Amino acid sequence: MKTGITTLFFAFFLFRSADAQPPGDNTRSLLSIMVVPYTFGNEDILLRLEKDTGYKNAISVINSALINMGYTKTLDFKTYKENIDDKNLVTGDKTWSEKINIYIENAPVDIIIETEITWINPPGNPRDRQAKLRLKAIDKYTSAIYADNGSIQSAQREFPDLGTAVESALARDGRVQFKKFLDQLDVSYTNLMTNGRQVSIRFGISNENHDVGFSNLIDSERLADKIEGFLRQKAFHKQYNVLGESGSYMDFAVIIPVIDQDGIPQTPSWFLRREMDSYFRRWGFDITFSVVGNWINFTLLKRNH
Repeated sequence: MKTGITTLFFAFFLFRSADAQPPGDNTRSLLSIMVVPYTFGNEDILLRLEKDTGYKNAISVINSALINMGYTKTLDFKTYKENIDDKNLVTGDKTWSEKINIYIENAPVDIIIETEITWINPPGNPRDRQAKLRLKAIDKYTSAIYADNGSIQSAQREFPDLGTAVESALARDGRVQFKKFLDQLDVSYTNLMTNGRQVSIRFGISNENHDVGFSNLIDSERLADKIEGFLRQKAFHKQYNVLGESGSYMDFAVIIPVIDQDGIPQTPSWFLRREMDSYFRRWGFDITFSVVGNWINFTLLKRNH
């Protein structure tokens, strides 16, 4: 039996099931989704995306299924990829897997749905063709798993291509399992709305400031106290923990809202950076940030007066 295994990533910003109808309004339309191809192993999935028409059609089918389920802000990966390439963030010396990671890290999303598609196409038995899918929703910033379903599949039929089989798996044969996956997302979304999202944050001091430390006094308070005071103001229901402190960094776990008090969806870095510049300028510092893996890093630079 000949089996082709393809893995995709769906990355997205917010989610809620249209079928489950949770209390309040349906916010699936707020969701920004992007289907990003990925595979484990040596296959160059980006090259396949360019050359394999059936594979590209299968991705389009998944996009359409999500749009039909209320995720109307589904983004086109090809367009997004071209925008990233234009910024020269991805260079020719990178492997295809390194390129995929760059696309994901720079994507304007904070949830990834890892999806494995298995295409069963036994030689000489076209009536036994079948597509199997596994969907796993993972928080981009915390790696928390919000939904996982490996039972979405088509029946065995004489499908003309992979895209048709995937469409059958999502809209017909595996429709119930697909809905269960989305219902899991509904529950996770409700929990996020109620409890917020925990993110890991590191504050460091620029290498240019050799005479600055977290114990430096600013208006009778340590710099460390000023940092903690800011996070106490920003944390959802004032929930945060100090994970560790050294001479060069301070680590925190901070709970932040998924949607702010004005009803605006928030990414962790966007929410935290609001008011941050003005706060630290008051104490004589500029601040920059970067995202590395699951950590949001902030670096303080003492301003010259």
